[in-house]
Amino acid sequence: MHVTVAEAALAGAAITALGSAIAGLMIQRATSSRDHQARLWEKQAALYEEVLNEVSLVTKKRIEVMAELTDDPIEFISSGELPLQSAYWDKLSLLVRLDMFGSQAVKRAFLFFSGLQEEWYDSLAYMGEHASNDDEEMSDAVSMLKLRADKALSADGILSEVVYDDIQRVRERRRLRLKRI
Repeated sequence: MHVTVAEAALAGAAITALGSAIAGLMIQRATSSRDHQARLWEKQAALYEEVLNEVSLVTKKRIEVMAELTDDPIEFISSGELPLQSAYWDKLSLLVRLDMFGSQAVKRAFLFFSGLQEEWYDSLAYMGEHASNDDEEMSDAVSMLKLRADKALSADGILSEVVYDDIQRVRERRRLRLKRI
């Protein structure tokens, strides 16, 4: 079998066209994947920023309440200035977005944090509903509230640490992925 120059040129052009098409598809797929990862990272970073802001806000409010409560618990409770939990805590919205974009570690830490925050708030609300002028009873209630505030404060730190660790993990994974390209 004898191949003519024209046939060889045609075969070469076909192989080149096929190779170019395959290379183009591979580049498009890699670019698409990289773009998807970048969009996911942007959403995750914004969510983690919001989680950290919410934790900071809730912690600040809890510290303010505890400071006012420690000064004169009976006056604080009777003033009717108990904070509304929903006024500064939007747990459900954050949980939904953590399900979509957050890591399991961050979600677990957030649930731990929010559970302790709710225990503290429930204790505060209970004190407000059952306030009495009995110093010993009020002292016991304030002690319990302080204990729950301390537990919630430790959960604040744990959640923040888990979020920062996850951010570092994602950054490292992205750095390694970009290095390969």
